Amino acid sequence: MSVTDTKSHILYANTAFLNVSGFSAGQMAGRPHNIVRHPDMPREAFADLWATLRRGEAWTALIKNRRINGVEHYWVRANVTPIRSGDAVVGYMSVRTRPNPEETEAAEALYRGFREGRAQRKYAFHKGLIVRKGVMAWTRIRQLMPVRWRIRLALAGVVALGAVPVAAGAPTWMQVGASLLAALAACAWLEARIARPLSWLRQQAGAVAAGHVDTSVYMDRVDEIGMIGRSVNQAGLNLRALIGDVAAQIQGMQRNNEQIMRGNGDLKQRTEQTHAHLQETTVAARQMAGSMEHGAGIIVNARETAASASEAVTRGGDALARVVDTMKDIARFNARIAEMNQMIDSIASQTNLLALNAAVEAARAGAAGRGFAVVAGEVRSLAQRSAEAATEIRQLVDQSVRTGELGVRQAEEAGQSMEDIVSRVRGMDALMSEIAASANEHSAGVGQLSGAVAQIDRMTRENDQAVEEFAGAVRAMIERTDNLAAALRAFDHGPARTGAACGSRSGAV
Repeated sequence: MSVTDTKSHILYANTAFLNVSGFSAGQMAGRPHNIVRHPDMPREAFADLWATLRRGEAWTALIKNRRINGVEHYWVRANVTPIRSGDAVVGYMSVRTRPNPEETEAAEALYRGFREGRAQRKYAFHKGLIVRKGVMAWTRIRQLMPVRWRIRLALAGVVALGAVPVAAGAPTWMQVGASLLAALAACAWLEARIARPLSWLRQQAGAVAAGHVDTSVYMDRVDEIGMIGRSVNQAGLNLRALIGDVAAQIQGMQRNNEQIMRGNGDLKQRTEQTHAHLQETTVAARQMAGSMEHGAGIIVNARETAASASEAVTRGGDALARVVDTMKDIARFNARIAEMNQMIDSIASQTNLLALNAAVEAARAGAAGRGFAVVAGEVRSLAQRSAEAATEIRQLVDQSVRTGELGVRQAEEAGQSMEDIVSRVRGMDALMSEIAASANEHSAGVGQLSGAVAQIDRMTRENDQAVEEFAGAVRAMIERTDNLAAALRAFDHGPARTGAACGSRSGAV
């Protein structure tokens, strides 16, 4: 089935039509309907189609359409009717069914004659019917004569047949017989051309009203009865197409509902798993937060210990600096002692020299200088001992100076080491401060993470509740879809035909 606007641009094409033609909905939307027209179709058929539709009447005929590849084709019986909004025609609906092979072969041969220019002399299209032209044009009367003229013709035949014996002066029994014969002929005519078709129409209308839309009655006439038959057929075809489209959509909805239910079940399972994982994550986050707090306490204690050590090392450095200063003072005192020792050594040398001189003079004096010589000897001995003592003192002072210098150097090195230790301890204190700050930030982050996990857990529980509500809504939709499918089955009294556009005669496209 398809719907077009008044310019024959496609507004809607059902799934069956798309499947048969090979086009997609996007390829057909807004395109002229002649994209499916096969070049073998005679122009006279479409000229008759538009002439009939412009008169506001339905048109039915066999049409050869092409598939999207341009090579394959398919035959349909097209049933086209105007769509009205009030008194105005706003578009056209075309419902197609598959004709039987005999009709297809006959139409193929006839349409070939039109394409080759041979059939135009004998045949013409009229409201979708093939009518005779030329010498045999009188045979079209049975297809085109209105019902009122059929009745009038029957009555005129009765009167004419009854009047002939009277005019000929025939006996009464012959007049009565002729009248009865004329009445029987008129009854047979009316039975064949009016009563029986009306009975078919009544049966078809009843079948359509009851939802039996499996078959259609096609009449080779376009009088009032023929057009009523087309309308009844069209109503049945429209109902069939509607049922097919709705059934196809319901089947799609049922498949989608099943997929939604499966997906909803998977989502519920994943939500439950997520909830369990979040519970574990919450516990782990709390444990991590406790560990971070404990670690932060340890870092604070370490920082305090490092600060105490830094103060102790600083005090030790200060004491060592004072020791260095004291060692330097001792070195200065040793230098002063060395100077004084040199002075004593010089005095002892001079005293020894004077004692030698005194001894020489005492020897020259003889007995008078003997006592002075003794004193000079004692002085000389004292000068020698003083020189020896000065030498020992100088050696001790030199050793003390060397030891002092070594102590100063070691004290300076120790002071430098103490400064390095103080610097490192201060760096460690700064690092501890950074670690403490980072630990505090991590602790705060863990707290935020714990809060976020708790919020996600709450949202997960809400999501789980929403999944339950959604599952309930889907189950309700499935129930309604099943009810709608059951309602449609009330009109489906035969085998399934959904999408059987050209697969069976009853399929509507």
